Amino acid sequence: MCIRDSYKGVRTGSNEDSARILELEKSNYELMKKIDTDFKPQIERYKSSIENLKSEVKVLKLENLKYQSQLEKLLKKPLDGVEKKHELDYMRENKIAEQEKKIAQLSEELTKAEQKGFELQQSKQELLYEKENFALERSRLERRIKDLELFLSETK
Repeated sequence: MCIRDSYKGVRTGSNEDSARILELEKSNYELMKKIDTDFKPQIERYKSSIENLKSEVKVLKLENLKYQSQLEKLLKKPLDGVEKKHELDYMRENKIAEQEKKIAQLSEELTKAEQKGFELQQSKQELLYEKENFALERSRLERRIKDLELFLSETK
């Protein structure tokens, strides 16, 4: 039975449709009861965990602000000799690391450039070989043409 039929039955007061409506209302009531018993406790747990997480976030933000202020105080404080030496060592190590990265990058680029140069040199040699072959073939053809012209002039 489709929904349209059930509405017609309600208008006409059919017992079959009334029974269907009662069945649907009972099913709806059972579903609402199941929601109340099964899902509401889960929702409440999730809400409480959300609240706990919000409070943890607030605490962490406060700690973050505290550490930021401590860091700012330390940065404003002048360095003594040992701290300066450590800072210079740290800066030197960083600079060495950067230079090593640049060296590695440049050596990689050099290897690529050498490879490209080798390929170009090989290509050049091949072209020179072809040029020499074409020059030899041309000279042979020119000699052949001269021989044929000479032969034609003698036969006339």
